[in-house]
This record gives sequence, structure tokens and C-alpha cells, in this order.
Amino acid sequence: IELHFNAIWCLANPGKSNLALMYFSGQGTPQDYKKAHMWFNLAAVSGDEDSVKNRDIVAKNMTPADIAAAQQMAREWSEAHP
Repeated sequence: IELHFNAIWCLANPGKSNLALMYFSGQGTPQDYKKAHMWFNLAAVSGDEDSVKNRDIVAKNMTPADIAAAQQMAREWSEAHP
């Protein structure tokens, strides 16, 4: 997953969505809804409509506090990678 994560720097929405799906399903990495929400959110902000829907699906499995944490993670990532 580290190689995939590093590739995110070069990829647009498909890479972000794929990483989100991996975190959502636990495929190749431990399942992590916060990270899935974060990556779907980053792709959604870039205009990926499927990621908007997928982010909302992930959110149904999360508490409001978890959603807020995932949104903060997305903001921090965006600020660190303009």
C-alpha cells in the first residue's frame, strides 16, 4: 500500500478512489472507514461524482465524530499537498 500511497501524488481521482476502496473493504490493508472517507472526500472535491456517493456510503458506517476526524484529515492532506 505504501507504493500505492506514493503514486497518489501523481494520480488524479482514480488513484484516490482506489485507495479509498481498499480502506473501505480492507483489501490489502486494514479496514479503516476514516481513511476511506478521507480519500473519497479528496476525490469528490476534485469532481469525482462516484466518490461523492461512495463517501456517503462510508459515512453511514461512521459516527459524527469519526466523520469530523476524516474531514480534518482530508483538510490537512490538502494543505500539505497543494
